[in-house]
Amino acid sequence: MLLRLTEQFGIDAEFFAAQDTARLVADVREVFADDTLEGTFSAGQVDELTTQLPEVARTLVSLHRRYRESIETIVALVSEQGLDRTAAQQSHEEIRDWFYRHRNHVAELDVPAENLAAQLRLVPGEVRAGLAAGLHGDPGKTFAIGLGCELRHARRLIYSNGLALGADAAVTPIGMGCKVCERPACPQRAFPAIGKTLRVDEHTSSLLPYPPLG
Repeated sequence: MLLRLTEQFGIDAEFFAAQDTARLVADVREVFADDTLEGTFSAGQVDELTTQLPEVARTLVSLHRRYRESIETIVALVSEQGLDRTAAQQSHEEIRDWFYRHRNHVAELDVPAENLAAQLRLVPGEVRAGLAAGLHGDPGKTFAIGLGCELRHARRLIYSNGLALGADAAVTPIGMGCKVCERPACPQRAFPAIGKTLRVDEHTSSLLPYPPLG
């Protein structure tokens, strides 16, 4: 398209390149002007990013737009359910973001842990074995892979052989997502429900990853 325009109207192709770069610079500056993001960048740094790494800059702008759209969607869902708008981000997500920003480094914890490692004479590559020996056991994990599909397609899968798929099928209703699902006693939750108060007891645990209060 640009080639045809330059040929038809005699416009220098550099004209479009300059316009495109100027718009990209404006878009990137808008990203860094977002008050929900931390960090400040000078105009020179923004210009350097857009001129030397334009594809990275475009990807950054695209990710930021998706981020803003996701936030707006969550806030809209919260508003529709009549919940507090501050519940758009869960507490555990704020904690996760805090660790991301600090690169999982907490001096108050890491320094004592390093001292403990020195006392136990642990060296890189042998930490797991040393801790396991100190705990008198080798902990392990078991993982399972689940294959799922809509019930109406289940008969086409060999894995459905022997399963009840008709009126007697064991069907578990699910919501559009964990954050908006209204099932309070779901043991498979990946996130707590938006706006719901959790029952937190530091001395006991339960089958539910996010037990509701009451």
